[in-house]
Amino acid sequence: MESFVFLSDVVQVWSTTTQLLGAGVGVIHAGFTYNIWGIGALDHQQTLNVGQTYYLIQGSQIPELAWYQGETTLGNLWIETPGGNVYNLSIRFDSSGIFFTPINQMSNLPIGTVLKFTQALILVDPGVNP
Repeated sequence: MESFVFLSDVVQVWSTTTQLLGAGVGVIHAGFTYNIWGIGALDHQQTLNVGQTYYLIQGSQIPELAWYQGETTLGNLWIETPGGNVYNLSIRFDSSGIFFTPINQMSNLPIGTVLKFTQALILVDPGVNP
């Protein structure tokens, strides 16, 4: 019961992917529901190549992602430049991390480009009986 009602602090985790430095995620959970959202902005100009997969966060950075069971969950990722250009693409969540694969080339994204998303995942510790 204590595991279910425990409310965590907000945890911020920053991307270690070179192309996504400055961006990351925030995580808060209550019980087995983990609310994850995009935070931060690119700290350098960057091109994201079509067909290349980029990990915003690796599973090892949020160990609870290892508790995720089932098919990859899809969400929406909005990439917004300081000049007001907005791109919308799919973002994926599974035990390996949080990642996306652009279907169009996104050239010269400027410093300050924000990656926005929000997702709630049910992550159950296999050692806990829900």
